[in-house]
Amino acid sequence: MFATAAVLAACGGSGSGSVPIITTQANNVVSVVVDAGPAQFATGAVDTIYTTITICAPGSTSNCQTIDHIQVDTGSSGLRILGSVLSGSLGLPTVNDNVSGNAIAECAQFADGYSWGPLRQADLQVGGEKAQSLNVQVIGDTTYTTVPADCSSTGGTQEDTVAAFGANGILGVGPFIQDCGPVCAASVVAGAYYVCPTPSSCQGAAIATALQVNNPVASFATDNNGVLIMLPSVPTGGAANVMGSLIFGIGTQTNNALGTATVLTVDPNIGVITTNYLNHRQRLQWHLLHRSQHRDLLGEQRLLLSEFDAQPFRHQYRLQQRAVDGQFQRGQCRQSVQRQCDFHRLQRYRRHQS
Repeated sequence: MFATAAVLAACGGSGSGSVPIITTQANNVVSVVVDAGPAQFATGAVDTIYTTITICAPGSTSNCQTIDHIQVDTGSSGLRILGSVLSGSLGLPTVNDNVSGNAIAECAQFADGYSWGPLRQADLQVGGEKAQSLNVQVIGDTTYTTVPADCSSTGGTQEDTVAAFGANGILGVGPFIQDCGPVCAASVVAGAYYVCPTPSSCQGAAIATALQVNNPVASFATDNNGVLIMLPSVPTGGAANVMGSLIFGIGTQTNNALGTATVLTVDPNIGVITTNYLNHRQRLQWHLLHRSQHRDLLGEQRLLLSEFDAQPFRHQYRLQQRAVDGQFQRGQCRQSVQRQCDFHRLQRYRRHQS
């Protein structure tokens, strides 16, 4: 199993970050940016972190494509790419079910919609880290245009284009190794995984965990036990864009040391912690950069570090500093709900002051 580490630096104030941004790119660091998103997303993104990845045909070092504006998501697991941005020359092979031999497809459910597409294999490089033969969902694949009814009926809109999705893809580095896990391997879960005798005749199926969409970080050879996300503060008037760093590994190199952080253990099924906020017991989802609600970068201070390892039900979140105020703004509301406990939609957390 897998847990996520995310660091969001203090926001608001003079604009000098309380957490330094890494300027020397180590092999476990990749740059991230908060900006308006890809050009096709006409309405513009709100407080969404993007990075750039390179994907290659499995085993190839030359048949590759670099893709920018991949959203970094600490609330889901797995890499998903919009089919419209993929080069056809990559020729990524489908991931096939080891029982029926048919291609596997998935319905990825978010808080305000769903995305449909097959699973394909690709080699991934992010910064200096690599994952080989990764199971990747290709959203909006033009070969798979017939969406099963139990996927399209999950609610919300179909988000299979860059304009609807708000990104060229999503890099899910959340607290689980697979996006569904043993529950989808044990039985058929409606609106989850499918096997497809033909692209237009997909049927719900139980899919082994090794064939599911899996967390890319867990597949790295090293620095594979967590991530840190570091952003500077911004002026009280806001900023059009912010540059930061995505650092892989927790306690594996000098740039990702744990320090003296306090350990908070999360629920092993859905990855949340329970705490008291304004004398009210609340269950808080520490998915700082998920496709759900984001408030803007003004007036909030947060510095969160979490750690994971490959042992079942051993998530540890390390909270170094947190002071929040105000309400979340809706932002781009897409929280992935593919969790190991079940495959049902999670209620988005709304924080209220009293």
